[in-house]
Amino acid sequence: MARRNELQGIANYLNGSFISRNNEFRGYWSIGQLKTFAMSSDKKIVRISIPTRNAYAHCELLNSIERHYARIFEKLLNKQKIPAFW
Repeated sequence: MARRNELQGIANYLNGSFISRNNEFRGYWSIGQLKTFAMSSDKKIVRISIPTRNAYAHCELLNSIERHYARIFEKLLNKQKIPAFW
């Protein structure tokens, strides 16, 4: 059960860091960048896949944010010695 709690902790950390007002990606707030992207693309939903799927081949911003969070996710999994396939 400890592994499940550790995995939940990683998910909570990622969520918390993503919505934090101190979350900066390339000099700007990540949520603000995604909001601007969504508004300019007339989208109501923007999905970020972790691990990455590169679903947004046309948008370097979304791919970069996905890769950024995927790297953090990988580091946290490795730190807790949790296999990536979980």
